Amino acid sequence: MRWIFRLIALVIAIVVVAIIGISLVPAERIAEIATREVTKQTGRELTITGGVKPVFFPVIGVKTGPVKFANAEWSSDGPMVEAEEMLVGVELWPLFSGTVKIKEFRVESPVIRLEKNKNGVGNCL
Repeated sequence: MRWIFRLIALVIAIVVVAIIGISLVPAERIAEIATREVTKQTGRELTITGGVKPVFFPVIGVKTGPVKFANAEWSSDGPMVEAEEMLVGVELWPLFSGTVKIKEFRVESPVIRLEKNKNGVGNCL
């Protein structure tokens, strides 16, 4: 009988620690790092137009509102990618030392505009 109470107490403690952990995830900072790195690596701006909130499942990280990824300079069709939301998953242990290591990057319901200019150059990277 004592083992059952100890097991229940352990499960409750894990849930409390998880809730506290979610509240400590620096959501705005993670979103800022993700947009900065995408822009740095591609040369095109990634814009988050919605809010940012921390998530715990399916990964620890942040979920954003709508996002837009800029198109090639010569394109007049709007952003190359628009999505309803973006999920940025991070590694848990580096967060304790203040380091953000992105391990997953996912967009939901994307609209992707692929095109070529008059010289046959595509807007893909």
